[in-house]
Amino acid sequence: MLVVSAILVVGYAYIATRLTSTAPVRAALAAPFIMVWILPVVYWFGDRDRRGRVHEWVQALSFLCMGWLSFLLVLTVGRDVLLLATATLPPLAAVHTLLDASGAAWVPVAALAAVCVGALAAVRGPTSVASIFPWRGWRRISTDSGSCRSAICTPVRRCGSHTSSGSST
Repeated sequence: MLVVSAILVVGYAYIATRLTSTAPVRAALAAPFIMVWILPVVYWFGDRDRRGRVHEWVQALSFLCMGWLSFLLVLTVGRDVLLLATATLPPLAAVHTLLDASGAAWVPVAALAAVCVGALAAVRGPTSVASIFPWRGWRRISTDSGSCRSAICTPVRRCGSHTSSGSST
């Protein structure tokens, strides 16, 4: 539990110093970190068989906060790397000026947009499509969940005199 707490404190300190400048905004930024911390404390080390709507909502909110903080950290590090790279390379001085002038307000908004896209894809759920492979006797069952596509190859079972044949899709 100490490791989780340390990771969250270090992550909060980095993000808060890079993206915020006032105490109220830093206090508001602490809320998602607390929600992420609550999940292992209450649900992993406490009573695991908690039931009810409140517990479901707390878990869902904690996982959404994890997603948002993950995107927030990646975008914050990316912004800092771009600022550093453009500051050290004179031909990119105009890009550095643009990045510096745009501020950091876009980072949490972009992280929220990324979480919303991911949540919509998760709500939509995966779809399965069966198709015949060009290899005789094999069928592909592909799962498409938005940006992720996977395929499982299985032998086609033949029943009686019925045989499967066709082209791949």
